[in-house]
Amino acid sequence: MLTIKINGAPAKLCARARTDGAWDLVCLDPLAGQFWLRSGDTLHLWSSQAGEWLPATEGDLAELAIEEVEKGS
Repeated sequence: MLTIKINGAPAKLCARARTDGAWDLVCLDPLAGQFWLRSGDTLHLWSSQAGEWLPATEGDLAELAIEEVEKGS
């Protein structure tokens, strides 16, 4: 799971494989529960290398979340 910020609020992002071979990106928040990214959201990804929040696109996050799932398989 990736640690991200959506519109300034921390959340976790994970990729879930669908039966048709595509992926769903699901956001998890302890207060809001499960939700999906919306177009227009301002996204940031925590970089442990840089020690700060870096701007990200939905494509960046999708790629990283899918890579994380595939490494764990």
